[in-house]
Amino acid sequence: MLLVTLVLYPLLLVSILGLVFADPKQTVPIAVVVSPTGNGPQTLEGETFTIGQITDRIADVTSLTLFTPQTQEGFQRAEEEARKMLLIGDVDAVVIFPDHFLTDITELTVRARVDVLLDRSDLAKSTVAENVVRGAIQRFNDHVVTTKVDIVVDELDRALGGKGDIAGQESFHGLLSTLRELAENPELSDREKRLVEDAIVFVEDVITILESSEEIVQSMALPVDAQVSHVTSGSLFARDIIVPATVALSIFWTGILASSSLTVYERQSHAQVRLNVSPISTGTVMASKLLVTVVIILAQSLFIILAAKLAWDVRVDNPALLVTMIAAGAFAAVGAGLVVAGVSRDTNGSTLLSVLVVFPMMFLSGLFFPVSFMPPVAQTLAHAMPLTYAVDGLRGAMLKRYTFGDAQADLVFLLVFGAIAFVLGLWWNRRRAHAAT
Repeated sequence: MLLVTLVLYPLLLVSILGLVFADPKQTVPIAVVVSPTGNGPQTLEGETFTIGQITDRIADVTSLTLFTPQTQEGFQRAEEEARKMLLIGDVDAVVIFPDHFLTDITELTVRARVDVLLDRSDLAKSTVAENVVRGAIQRFNDHVVTTKVDIVVDELDRALGGKGDIAGQESFHGLLSTLRELAENPELSDREKRLVEDAIVFVEDVITILESSEEIVQSMALPVDAQVSHVTSGSLFARDIIVPATVALSIFWTGILASSSLTVYERQSHAQVRLNVSPISTGTVMASKLLVTVVIILAQSLFIILAAKLAWDVRVDNPALLVTMIAAGAFAAVGAGLVVAGVSRDTNGSTLLSVLVVFPMMFLSGLFFPVSFMPPVAQTLAHAMPLTYAVDGLRGAMLKRYTFGDAQADLVFLLVFGAIAFVLGLWWNRRRAHAAT
C-alpha cells in the first residue's frame, strides 16, 4: 500500500489530469431552430443570403442539430424540444432564428435578431458555446457588412453625382424646394415637367436615405443582433453552482469512507465474529449499516443545503427530486464503500483506499471540468463513475427544473451501481469474515 501511495498513485493521478484537461478536439453540441416565416433565400443587390450560410459556419466547429419546421406550430414545438435538450445537457446552446430573420438581413435600416439560449448552471460549457456561436455569427456578419457597404456607397455616389446647378445646391432640402417651385412654372413643356418631377422623386429618395444614416450605420456595423439569454428559473450565481457539487462530493466522501472504515473496524475488533453466531444474518447487518449511513449522509447534505439557503437563498427547483438524488447517491456511495472494505485488510488501509478511489472521481465527474469537453477515453471513464450521475442529477434538481423523468437515467445508474456494489461488497466481506474465523 505504501508503494501504491508513493509511486503508482501519483502517476495515476497525473495520467488522469492529463487525460481530463488534454485538448479534446471535440465539437460543441448546438441545436438550431429556424422559423418557417421569412427565412427563405433572400436577395440583396444580386447577393443571395440563406440560413445555410450561417448553419454551415456553426457546423464547422459544432455538432449541429438542425430543426427546420414547416409551420408555426411546428416551430413552437421544435423550440420547446430544443430548450429541453439544453436543460438536460444534450446540447450546450440553442440558436433560434425568429420570424423574418433573413428578410431583415436584406433591409438597410433593420438589425436582424437571433436568439441564443445558454444554460448557466455550467459556466464553462455555456461560455465556450457562446463564444462558438458568436464567432460563427460574426463571420456571417462580415459577409453581410461587405454587401451593405457596397450598396450604401453606390447610393451615395449616385446621390452626390449630379450635374450643373443641381450639384451646386446648398443642401438637398434646398434643392427639393427649388425643384418644387420649378414644377409649378406654367411655362414648362410636358417633357420639362416630367424631368423636374423625376428629379423631385430622386431627391426625396436621397433625403430619406440620409435621414436614416444612424440606422444605416448600425445595420452595416452589426447586421445581426445576437440576443443571449439563459435558461434558468430565477437568478443564478456562481455560489448556486457550487452547492450541488459540494453536496455530491460530501455524499461520496462520507459514504465511501464511513461505510468502509466501519465495516473493517468491526472485522478487526471481532464484532463481526460475534454477530455471525447470533441469529442475525449478515445481510441484515449490512442493511443496517446501509440504512444508518444513508440517514447520516442525508442529514449532512440537507444541513449543507439549509445553511446555503439561509446564507444566500440558494436555489432548489425540485426539493423532492433533490432528496431522492441524495438518497440514491448515498446508496451508491455505501455500496462502493463496502467493496473498498472487502479489499482492505485494516482501517488504515480502508481510509487510504477510500481517498484513492474518491480523488480521481473528483476530476472525472464534471465537478471542475465539463465531461462533454473531455476526450472520448475520459468521457467513457466518467460515464462509468457514480459521482458523474450524482453531480448531474443534483444540478438538475437544484438549478435546471429537472423532473423525475429528466433525472431517470441518473437515478437508475446510481441505484443499479449501488445494488451491484452492495452485493459484491457483501460477498467480499463475508469471505473476509469467514477467513478471520
